[in-house]
Order: sequence, then structure tokens, then C-alpha cells
Amino acid sequence: AVPWTRHEFDGAREKIVGQGFRLLAPYFDYVSPMAYSALTYRGPGWVEKLDRELLEEVPADKLLPSIEVGPDGPEFPPMPPAHYESDLKAALKAKPGVVLYHLELLLNDPEKQAITERLLAQRP
Repeated sequence: AVPWTRHEFDGAREKIVGQGFRLLAPYFDYVSPMAYSALTYRGPGWVEKLDRELLEEVPADKLLPSIEVGPDGPEFPPMPPAHYESDLKAALKAKPGVVLYHLELLLNDPEKQAITERLLAQRP
């Protein structure tokens, strides 16, 4: 799903993209917003804000955030480990879990692997 709230861009998520989650959520197993905070230049803290707003439209057991592990090429902004940790903490508040994009970046970054293991171990 596009990572926009109902109110952003004059309601474009529903009007233009056709993603009206209140109407569609009953038909989906999950709604997975692409909450790529570095790529969209939104910064740490944005994933938590986005998830909080989406929970007004999507049942908690259906919100499955997708976050980025790091830049997917030199043209993308960097994502320091602290930024990744902030996003992962926020995303793990979702009941179903989190989607990490993409695995290769995680496998090549021991520091982010350690962050992921530590936060997953803390999850109930």
C-alpha cells in the first residue's frame, strides 16, 4: 500500500490510487504500507506516526508495516543503524509483525542484524 494517510495529498490515496482502507480492509488478510522513511525523506519517528494514523482505518491485526533496511543503491539516502532501529521498534508494535525490505541488505549488515535479533527477542 502507498504510505499515505487519508488526509495527505488532498486525499489522493483514496481518490487517485483507490486505496480506501476502511472499505478494503475486510477483504484483505493484511494491509502493508511501504513505510520507507529514509527513501521518502520522512526521518525517524515517521513510521510510528503513520501506523498510528492507519490504525484509525485498519484493524490492528491486519496492519503489517513494511520498512526498509537501508538504501537500495547509491542514489538513495543513507539509513544509519539508529534510524533503522527506530523504524523497526515502531513497526514491531503492529500485531502481525513487520516486512523488511530487503533481506540482502540485512544479511550484509551485521549491526542491523544485531538490532533486529535484539528487538525480535524482546517481542512478546
